Amino acid sequence: HSRLFFFFTQEITRQRVNYPSRTVRVPNLREREGDFTQTFDVNGRPIVVYDPLTGQPFPGNIVPKDRHHKTGLAILNMFPKPNFVDPAPTRVHQWNYISQVSGSYPRRAEMIRIDFNPTQRWQTYFRYFQNEDEQHPTYGLWITGSVNYDLTPITFKQPGRNFTAHFSRGIGASFMNQLILGYSMNRLTAWPDQPEKVSRKALGIDLPQWRPELNPEGYIPNITSFGAVPNAVNPSMRNDVPDKNVNHIFSVVENLSKVHGAHTLRTGVYIERARKDYFQSAPTRGALSFADDANNPWRTRYGFASALMGLVTSYQEATNRPYGLYRFTNLEWYVQDNWRVNRRLALDAGVRFYRNLPQYEVRQQIAAFVPGLWDPARAPILIRNGRDSHGRRVGVNPLTGETFNPGLVGTFAPGFGDPANGMVLG
Repeated sequence: HSRLFFFFTQEITRQRVNYPSRTVRVPNLREREGDFTQTFDVNGRPIVVYDPLTGQPFPGNIVPKDRHHKTGLAILNMFPKPNFVDPAPTRVHQWNYISQVSGSYPRRAEMIRIDFNPTQRWQTYFRYFQNEDEQHPTYGLWITGSVNYDLTPITFKQPGRNFTAHFSRGIGASFMNQLILGYSMNRLTAWPDQPEKVSRKALGIDLPQWRPELNPEGYIPNITSFGAVPNAVNPSMRNDVPDKNVNHIFSVVENLSKVHGAHTLRTGVYIERARKDYFQSAPTRGALSFADDANNPWRTRYGFASALMGLVTSYQEATNRPYGLYRFTNLEWYVQDNWRVNRRLALDAGVRFYRNLPQYEVRQQIAAFVPGLWDPARAPILIRNGRDSHGRRVGVNPLTGETFNPGLVGTFAPGFGDPANGMVLG
């Protein structure tokens, strides 16, 4: 009887997304056996592999079997075998593997709205909306990190929910009151579709961790560099994977209007409260580098050879994976007058105020550098390049003359200053 109305809609989308092809360089079959006689740079020049024990090239450019490391060999064998020879002679040594992948992208959305008008002066409606959004990219999205070949698809879900309640009521002959209550949320989750392809145990990558409890699934570490390997294959998933990210937003709107002669007066307030909880992006799986670094005394000058021998240039691993609880409050209010001076002229005048408080983290885990709080007297000392009494290159503490391994050049000298000088917690 013109009091109750409802509406429902549903949309379903089925789609496959083609991601751009990727061309990379993976270890060839000879390199996995320690034979680098067919290893060339992009210009077709042979790449020489050096023995770090002697500083001289390996005889015949072949790394002996007894110098292979089982974990390093497992890393090389983790990658797919070459499947591509570029037909252009100038690019034949740039890459040897090509992949072109597609992933399903199903989506669904539903909305229901109910309008109920119990009297001529009272109108209400309620609206609920939800959607499902699920992608399966292998690479090409921010959630896949630096992966540049068909390692494993990532299940990436980002569903959302929204609810609105709207109330309007006339009060007396000249007042109108409007109240709107709102809530919305989204949730981001991500994990590998094929966990066996990124499992340390399944791949035989026997690499211990300082904090294995932060990587309960036992996923492989990131590999940030293969030194001197052009267009090197990269298995580095984003540190957020597996990911969990939840965002809630609550809002209240109150508007009041009054008609007084030729004036329509309005005032209102808007309050928003946001809650965002998510894991920080931290290398809890670990991150290896086989970069070619002149400071590294165990240098082969070629990343795949270094990996085969288990010679790591650097390794890093997070000591924690903080779960941040971020909060934000926004308050706005206004006063407005619409004055109809005559039939041909109307004037609008009003003022609007905002009070946007800064976002903060409940557990006080956020730190930032404040230049005004930096104290020169507490500055840390960096280890510098130098020579020892035998003329060998070493790292040197410029204050004490203490010597260090040259790989530590550029790092903080122990026992001097405060590495967190000028840093404060928010």
